[in-house]
Amino acid sequence: MTCDQRRRAWRVRIAFAVMLCAVTLASLCTARVAVAAWSTNGPAGEDVLSLVIDPVTPATIYAGAELGRIFKSVDGGLHWALLPTGLLTANLALVITPDASAIYVGTDNGIFVSTDAGGTWNPAGLDATVVNALVIDPNAPQTIYAGAGGGGGDQGVFRGTVGSTTWVRAGSGLPDTAVHALSTDPLQAEHTFPTTLFAATDAGLFRTVDQAKTWQPINMGLPDPADAAVNVVVPHPTNLFTLYAGTDVGVFLSNDIGQTWQPAGASFMSAVSSIVVDVSSGNLYAGTFGDGVFVSPDGGASWNAFSNGLVNGVVQALALRAGPPPRLFAGTIGDGVFATSLTAAQCLGDCDGSGDVTVDEIVTMVNIDLGSAAVSACPAADPDNTGTVAVTQIVAAVNNALNGCSAAG
Repeated sequence: MTCDQRRRAWRVRIAFAVMLCAVTLASLCTARVAVAAWSTNGPAGEDVLSLVIDPVTPATIYAGAELGRIFKSVDGGLHWALLPTGLLTANLALVITPDASAIYVGTDNGIFVSTDAGGTWNPAGLDATVVNALVIDPNAPQTIYAGAGGGGGDQGVFRGTVGSTTWVRAGSGLPDTAVHALSTDPLQAEHTFPTTLFAATDAGLFRTVDQAKTWQPINMGLPDPADAAVNVVVPHPTNLFTLYAGTDVGVFLSNDIGQTWQPAGASFMSAVSSIVVDVSSGNLYAGTFGDGVFVSPDGGASWNAFSNGLVNGVVQALALRAGPPPRLFAGTIGDGVFATSLTAAQCLGDCDGSGDVTVDEIVTMVNIDLGSAAVSACPAADPDNTGTVAVTQIVAAVNNALNGCSAAG
C-alpha cells in the first residue's frame, strides 16, 4: 500500500469513527457547536497592518505589513505574493483610487504610490512622516487626504492630489496632534452633499464639512481621549446620520452625524481597531486588539464573539468584499490574513440547505475528500471555496449533525 493510500484509509477510518459517535451519542448531546468560520491561506507569520480590496477587481486584495512588505492576492485570498516594494518601513494604511489606476500606501516614513498594480513603488510625499490613514474624497476622486503623526515628523491632516507629491496641511480648528484614522461618507457623492471628513486624533474626534478647511470637535458622549482613544470612525454605508466609533473601551454610536454619542451595547469592552458594516445582512463587525472579532446583528445593540477558527485575537484591520458572496478579511499581528464567508445561511455539511446535517451528507463529504465525488455535490462542504474537503471540516459537520446547524460561518 502506498503512502497516499494509507493516508486515505486513515481518513476513512476517522470519518466513519466520528459518524459512529454521531449515531451513538446524538440523543445525549444538546449543546450547539458553531462552525469554524475563519481560515487562512497566508501570508504566514506576518504582522498585517492594513488591508484594501481593489474596487474594480474585488478578487484582488492588498495587505500591508511590517518591514516594508506588501502582499497581493488575485484570487480572493487563496494565494498571496510578496510585491517587490523596495520599502523598509511599516505599511500603516492603503487606499486605491476608484478607477484602480493608483495604489497609495502610508508608512512610518511618508507616502508611496504604485501605478502598475503594485509592480513598482515611488515616493509620493510627506517624507519622514508617520502616515496612519489615507482616504479618497468621494466628491472629488482626485483629492486624497492623509492623517499623520506619532514618532516624530509632521502631524495633522494633509490634502494632496492624485499624481502629485505635494501635500498641504488641511484646515484650522484641528489641534496640532497625531491623527490615527480618517473616513468620509460615500453617500455624500450620491446625494451631492459637501464632503464631510472625520478624523480620530489624540485629542478626540473632529469633523469638517468644507473639504478640511475648518474643523469642529464632536466628542459629546465619547470617553475622555486621555482615558480611551478613538481608533477608528466609520459612517454607516446606507444611513447618512449614523456613525460608529471604535474606542479603547468598545464601540460608540451616533445617530446625528457625530453631534452626540452613546455606547453601542455593553457585551464587550475591548479596544476596537476596525469596524465594517455588511449591507447585505445588516451585520456590524468589530475587530479588536486582542479579543478577536465581534458581530452585532442589530446595529450595535448587542454583540457576539465571531472568532471561530481565528487563532490570533490581535486584529489590526478588517476589509469587506461585498460579494457575492460577501467575504470578510482580518489582518492579524503575527498570523497574516484570515477570511470568512458571510453567506447568511451557510452551515458546514448541510448539502441540501435543509438546516440539518445528516449521516448521508457526511458520507458525501467523505467521498469528496477521497476524490470519488465532486465538491459540487455539496457546496456547503467547502464554504471557503478551496476546492477540497478536509477531515477537520468533516468533524465540524458531525458536530453540526449532533448539535444543530449554526449560521455563524
